[in-house]
Formats: sequence, structure tokens, C-alpha cells
Amino acid sequence: MNLVEEDNFFNGGCFGLFGNKKQSTSGSLNLFSGMPESSNAFKKKPAQSVTPPDKDNPSPDQVISILAGEMTKLSVQEREKAENDVHGILGSNLEEIPEVLQQCVSEMEFFLEANKRGTAFELAEAMDRAYTSNFDFRAMFARAERYEPSAAAERMIRFFDLKKTLFRTELLTKDILLEHLDEDDMESLRSGGLQFCPARDSAGRPIMAIMLGLRKYKRPENAQRACFYMYCVLAQDVEAQKRGIVNVSYAVGTPVFKSVQIGLRQAIPLHIACQHFAYDDPFAYWSAGKGIFLLNKVHRVRFRSHLGTHVECQYALATYGIPKNALPVDEMGNFSTDFHLAWIQKRKEVEECQPIPYQPRNASPSYPQNGTSPFSLERSVTESTSPVPQSFGQIRDPRPSDILCGRGKTVVEHPGNAWFRDLVDKTMMQYESCTRTEKASLGAMIVTMVKDAGGRFLKPEDDGDYWEEVDDHTARKKVAHTFRNRRKFHGQFRSGSPMGTSNNSGGAMSTS
Repeated sequence: MNLVEEDNFFNGGCFGLFGNKKQSTSGSLNLFSGMPESSNAFKKKPAQSVTPPDKDNPSPDQVISILAGEMTKLSVQEREKAENDVHGILGSNLEEIPEVLQQCVSEMEFFLEANKRGTAFELAEAMDRAYTSNFDFRAMFARAERYEPSAAAERMIRFFDLKKTLFRTELLTKDILLEHLDEDDMESLRSGGLQFCPARDSAGRPIMAIMLGLRKYKRPENAQRACFYMYCVLAQDVEAQKRGIVNVSYAVGTPVFKSVQIGLRQAIPLHIACQHFAYDDPFAYWSAGKGIFLLNKVHRVRFRSHLGTHVECQYALATYGIPKNALPVDEMGNFSTDFHLAWIQKRKEVEECQPIPYQPRNASPSYPQNGTSPFSLERSVTESTSPVPQSFGQIRDPRPSDILCGRGKTVVEHPGNAWFRDLVDKTMMQYESCTRTEKASLGAMIVTMVKDAGGRFLKPEDDGDYWEEVDDHTARKKVAHTFRNRRKFHGQFRSGSPMGTSNNSGGAMSTS
């Protein structure tokens, strides 16, 4: 349901229960004009006083009025741009111009210097200027604000202020890792209240599912730290920085609680391209009113709500380019955290085997010679442990996080392959219910997930004397082949055999 539909639906639909539209008690209602037949359509109506919205508890009519008002203020070009963003139509604006990015990052310095006094950014700069002035680090904020230097500088300052509030001061210039989350934070993270979806939308943008029915925390700060960590991990993906991300708040079959991400939206180094809200209880719109009201103008015109059952909401989201099976919930309303827990476990393994603190290679804000981000955990283990540098084409010692193609005991028992088979097993049910296009999207997401964790897809060369990294197309074929091979083990699981515990060669593939 789009904003115009909601506005019309509000006048006589389910939102009418809030008493927003007063109907005349005399005369019949004209279905075409919405006015009593006995009234004069040209009669001048007395001016009505407008009650200013309550920021702490805005009513649904005030929220929807603001949303609709923002849309009417847009120019034709702005409205078209907003609609394209919401429907996943990127157009020709995706290609990044390096000169524009460099100019934005350079101009950010002026705004940072003018506004940093007394902020956490000033403290972080004093602690480690190489970290705060790194080009790739600042480029994330430039992309998040679509290359507006003043807005990017403000977002960067808010980022450090929030980071200082949520974490210790000594972590201001360090990557936030799982080890920096306490047990209450980890409990909130494992609850699945915020999850990466295994599939992306039609524009290739990552989908963040805010599952209100799974959200669990002792204090709001626990959920905020968990969310902060996940957004920082997602910010490692340069494509996500360029394309933006999609947030889906899912409240079907569950009550709506106070939002814990209001401050995060304005601070994370990511562009939220659009925000969806799915719910089945009209009162949920009232409960979520404050969070919707506090969205800025850019987010308001890219906000869409969907009222209905699980099936209805999933089909409604599909019209905006979000695959029907992307969210961790089935048509019966059963929530899942399998993919999410597998992702957490993989992150833990990556962070444990790569404990070397990141040192930015570019200490000054000049145009980068490499694509390294200060948030990135993709530091080569072989680079620091092997005395002989390895070329890209000849890899002698695969990493534990690598996925090996081929056959044999070495391939089957490799740690990366064991984790890969487990991930395929946990997403098999979702994969089988996807269309061909959705399966391809899910496969691409798994390839990206492996690479984000520092892994590579490798094939044997020269009779197995060394390994060579395959391209993304071959990696996606590996994923699809593994799904097909693991089907027979799922059949054994349904008949009583434990799934994912077999050390057979089902996870291997011959790469031709």
C-alpha cells in the first residue's frame, strides 16, 4: 500500500476507527464526491484550527498527514526519484564518479573542523588521526549522504558521538567486534531482532529485517550495541554503501514496542534507501507513530506501510522488489533464526582467526590505492604468517574460511567446507520455496557472505599442487550445485537421520 492509497484508505478504511474524519449526520453520502448531497460543494468552509502534532505521542492521522504532506511538496523529479528508490529502480545514478567522491571527502574536512569542537570525533582524532582521516572511512559517510559534504560530516560526528555513548572511549578508534559485546548484548544479537536477509532486493540492495516478534533485550542499550555492530559489518560492503540498504520492520502477529534504532539511522555510515513497515493490527500504527514521526524528510517520502496477514504483507513487499521468501518468516508466521545464528558463528570464527588490529594504509585523506575499509576484517592471514608472498593465481595454503571445490577427504574435511555445508542445510527449506530468480539472488548473497567473512572459492590446479580463486559466476554455480547435492541428506533427515552432521562428500563439487 503506497502513501496515496493509505491517505485515501484512512478516510474510510480501517484507520477510520481513530475518528479522523467526521461525517455528516444529515443527508446521504455521495460515493463519488465523499460529501453529503444536501451540501453545497462551492460553499466556503470555515477555517479549522490545526493541532500541532505531539512529538512524544503523535496520532495516526497526524503521522499520515505529515507523510502525505511531504509527498505533495516534492517536485516531479524528486517524487520520481523517491518512487524509484522505493521500488528498487536504480537508473543510471549507480556508477560512482571518483572525482565527485574525492571532492566530497576533501570538502568534509572543512565542515569537520568547523563543527568538531567538544565532540567525540575531536577526541577520536586526538587518539588516532590516521583512523579518522582514512579516505575509505570517510568515503562511507560521503556515500551515505549521497556526496553532500556538510551532511556527511554531520553524520560522521554523530557516528563517533553514538559510538562513545554505546562503547568505551578506548574503542573510539577501533573496529567493534563480537568480543566488545557483553553477554546481554550477545543475547540481544542472538535473538534475531535484527537480521541480514539471505536474499537482496531487485536492485541488489541488502535487506535488513527488523523482526519485532523476536527482539529481546534487558536494556535498550543492549539492542543498540547489537544493531550498531551489525550495521558496521554491513558497512564493509562497498556495493551496500553505493546502492544503499532496505529496512523492513515486521510486526505481523506481534505487538510494536519502542524503537531502539532512531539514533542509529542518522549515524551509521549507510544510506537507508527505503523503510517498510508490515503489520496486521491497525493499533500498531499508533504504537509506531513516534518512530515514523521522527524520520527525516528523506526517509519519510521513502516510507511505505503494509497492512495484512503474513501472506498479504509478503506479496505487498514483493511489489517493491523484495523477494517473497527473503524475510525469516514463512506464510504460517513461523520465525526463523537459523541463517542469522550461522552468520554470527561465521563472524566469530573470522574474528578469532584474524586478531591482528587493523592499521590504515592511507593515513591522509588522499585518493586510495586499495579498497580497504577501516571497518573491514578482510586481513589476509597468509600475508602476516607466510614468509613468501603468494600471487593471486597460485595459492599454496588455503585459509580456514576458504571454500574448496573438488572431491576427496581434504576438500570434505576443510573447515570452510564444513561451515558451508551447514549454512546450506540451514537455508535449504527457504531455497526450495524460492523461484528461480530468488534462488539466484540467494546464491549470490551466500557468495557475498563468504567473501565478506574473508573467504574465497578455490579450485585445484596442477594436480592439486596449488589452488586458484574462481570468479563469482563459478562461485554461484558451486552454491547451486551444493544445494542440489544436499537435498538427499535432507531426505534422510526427514526420515530420522540428523541433518548437517554427515562428513560425506555432499558439499564437494567438481569444477570443470
